Amino acid sequence: MANRIAVIGAGPSGLCALKSCLEEHLEPVCYEKTSYIGGLWYYTSNVIEGRGCVMKSTVINTSKETMVYSDFPPPADCPVYMHNTKLVEYLKAYASHFDLKERIRFEHEVLGVVQAEDFAKRRDNGTHVGYEDKKVLVVGIGNSGGDVAVELSRIAKPVLLSTRRGSWVMNRIEKNGLPIDILLHSRVTDLFKRLTPRSLLNWAVEARLNARFDHELYGLKPEHRFDSQHPMVNDELPNRIASGTITIKPDVKKIGPTSVEFVDGSLEDDIDAIILATGYNFGFPFIDHPALEVKDNVVNLYKYVFPPDIQPSTLAVIGCVQPLGAVMPISEIQCRWAVRVFKGLSSLPSSDAMWTDIRNKQRDLSERYVKSRRHTIQVEYIEIMDDIGSKIGSKPDLGKLFWKDPRLAWHCFFGPYVPYQYRLVGPHPWNGAREAIMTVWDRTLAGISPKSKPNDSMPLWLYAILMAVLAVVIKWLIFVLF
Repeated sequence: MANRIAVIGAGPSGLCALKSCLEEHLEPVCYEKTSYIGGLWYYTSNVIEGRGCVMKSTVINTSKETMVYSDFPPPADCPVYMHNTKLVEYLKAYASHFDLKERIRFEHEVLGVVQAEDFAKRRDNGTHVGYEDKKVLVVGIGNSGGDVAVELSRIAKPVLLSTRRGSWVMNRIEKNGLPIDILLHSRVTDLFKRLTPRSLLNWAVEARLNARFDHELYGLKPEHRFDSQHPMVNDELPNRIASGTITIKPDVKKIGPTSVEFVDGSLEDDIDAIILATGYNFGFPFIDHPALEVKDNVVNLYKYVFPPDIQPSTLAVIGCVQPLGAVMPISEIQCRWAVRVFKGLSSLPSSDAMWTDIRNKQRDLSERYVKSRRHTIQVEYIEIMDDIGSKIGSKPDLGKLFWKDPRLAWHCFFGPYVPYQYRLVGPHPWNGAREAIMTVWDRTLAGISPKSKPNDSMPLWLYAILMAVLAVVIKWLIFVLF
């Protein structure tokens, strides 16, 4: 059993790793290269070798209630979609509340990690200064590429945005001005998605996105279906294209001294700057072990956490996932699982079984998604949370919850899917979890308008009747379909 734990990095994943270790009475120490917490989310204008950060204007793509830690809700007056400075404030408050700072060694860079013998390109600073009245080409249409193009379009000449295959574009705000993820992510919608043919779901989602703006007309429609690529989240891109401040171009064929030729034969002259927003290659240069070798952004980790060939399991990778949802809750539940494995409270399957699971996942990803480095760590948000939650006993049992607390069961199934659900039961439950779940909409709407005060007026007896009807319908569907 491991008692002393080293945590590398004091970003969102590192902080919840510290806290999870302390919950299990382990002795963690965190080594942070910089003088601050926040990781990539802490913006700095200083270009530091080996360290990335968000742009100065970056706003998080997931709403506050869906992306926070499971026992630390955001303030009610916090904006629904946090600017990076607000997220860093939240992380600092989390670190202070759980006394994590004393465990962090700032300005300590990890140069290498060795298993004990007794165990088996140009960087920019995230601002648009210097690009005024310049003709700029942005290559890449992920979230960062879209954000860069929109920011530059305010001060540069018409910005060119080059995309190899196009993208489906989502916006943060949906019906009635509410956060799209808090409307889409629920257990009932997840069940509906599992029971509905993929082709029908794709048709419905694509029709909805095209109702906002015609992707083909705007030069963004991809050949693949919606669920075959991670979509872009951008609120302003269609308006910028329509106003002529951004021009969509196809893939780059050839780059000259001041010109760029595209694969459709078009040529753009007098290019002042090219920004490559083509994604990251990630790796673990400080760990010299073949089990963590990364090739084309593929790393072999069981449930994206444990290298199967490091035995006993004394190393965990946290947050190396890309969900259509928030990363921080996944990082947290990975941490809760990892420390229980380190302490001997949870066991892992055999190395062969872990390899089988890894290969099956990689096969599923290759069959579903277009070939791209960004899709090697793609996960289904609720699926991975429930999968790991069940391993530590924190996944809520809605059947039992229905008899014990039908109102809470209703909110867990039909209401927004939030990480507080994983503090109702299992190790280290939180007494405030029920209240946090029941008041999600209060805090969400307060972040838009402080005067908004929704209330749950449905009587308990009606919850019980509706849950009973729901149980019958689900059993009938399972019987008919399976």
